[in-house]
Amino acid sequence: FRLWINGEKAASGDQYHLPRPDQARVSVKLRKGLNRVLVKVCQDTGPLGFFLRRDPPGRIRVSLPETPPALAKGASPAPQVQPTLTSSLKDAVARAPQDAALRGEYATVLDFFRAYDEREHTASVEAERAARAAPADARLQLLAAATQREDLNQRRTFLEAALRAEPESVQARVALGEFELERGHPERVLTLLEPVVKDAPDTAPAWLALARAYEALGEAARAHRLIEDALQKLPRQPRVVRAAASSSRSLDRPQEAMGRLRVALALRHDDRSSRALLATLLSDTGQVEAAGREYTQTLALYPFDNATRLKLGDLQAANGQLDAARATFTEARVLSPDEPELYEREGKALLAAGLSDEAVRSFERALALRPQNTTLKEAVRTLKGESASAGLQYLPDVRPLLKQAEGYVHEDAVYLTDSTYVRVQKSGIAGRLHQFAVKVLNARGVDAFRSFPITYSPDRQEVRIL
Repeated sequence: FRLWINGEKAASGDQYHLPRPDQARVSVKLRKGLNRVLVKVCQDTGPLGFFLRRDPPGRIRVSLPETPPALAKGASPAPQVQPTLTSSLKDAVARAPQDAALRGEYATVLDFFRAYDEREHTASVEAERAARAAPADARLQLLAAATQREDLNQRRTFLEAALRAEPESVQARVALGEFELERGHPERVLTLLEPVVKDAPDTAPAWLALARAYEALGEAARAHRLIEDALQKLPRQPRVVRAAASSSRSLDRPQEAMGRLRVALALRHDDRSSRALLATLLSDTGQVEAAGREYTQTLALYPFDNATRLKLGDLQAANGQLDAARATFTEARVLSPDEPELYEREGKALLAAGLSDEAVRSFERALALRPQNTTLKEAVRTLKGESASAGLQYLPDVRPLLKQAEGYVHEDAVYLTDSTYVRVQKSGIAGRLHQFAVKVLNARGVDAFRSFPITYSPDRQEVRIL
């Protein structure tokens, strides 16, 4: 990133990492009146975003004008880099490198603030160092396991070390149980978590993981019973209420499920998963306006959630709210102008509304962005009334040539035709029809033409043999 204050560079960083607050701090001198602040952010992978805040807030007012104001002459901002929590802990670890607990705190802060280049995995490296330095510290072993997202064998090693260090640790048992579920070993979860739900019944993750294990083992009734028991013991835990709602839905009790989801949202207003499930259930039961309100509320909380925006557009289009659907899809295009799924979803919605011409335009835009979508290509051909083998009328008829080929008695095989028809559409998508015909006259000819190579790019082209 780069930060300029009144035209002078005040801060910069060349590390690629997820956006988090307070990854860098700088003090500057602002002028009286208007000050121009410019931020440049570069992205490698992951979500694009940045945090910029005043510390302390003071009496500074922020405005975003349509056009940037002209730079006026004035005092330099005199930028000075300030320490962050991450840099302060880094210095502390450098002064006491043998302090495993301190290094663990440093790794925890790194994992939260992400103030390092993601390609260097600094948080997991520091957590591993802390765990190696204190093998009897279950907390540090769990920290190393939590930050290890690449090497699953290493993660298992730290989880098992945590359990050895503290066999009765609820956290260690739950973490290892959830890991075994992820790795497809539900039978190992039972011995780990059944004692936990008995001795520490307020541990919500243990109830839920144990229920998932029984579900995976084919004991659905027991899994549902565990969820209901967890709900009775922990009725104010949003994750438990959400799991109970999912259980109700799987038992085909939509009204009960929706009631539980509303409780989950009352407990945690920003629970995106609960709100998404509630909107789906409302839509399935014909409560279109209520479903639309839930999707709209999700977008108010998460304005860059285009997946929810597309669901809202689909819902509006399917229920005759075509103008609202167009506006919703337009908002989605502003955020992701080069996302092919967006245009495909818009095309399907328009097609369902009977607007085939507009749907074709959206589909063609999707194909321009992802030309290897063969299913969509076929749909566009059908909508446009085109044959999948367009151009056959321009290829020669080889039947009259067969008789002539028989006169070449000393040849193994005779080429009859090698013709190509190329068609380029307005969208830039091109199709090529290649006709190759040969008359084989003896066994040597059979061997020579037993196979015929076809070269193409699977990620961008499709091949059909007519």
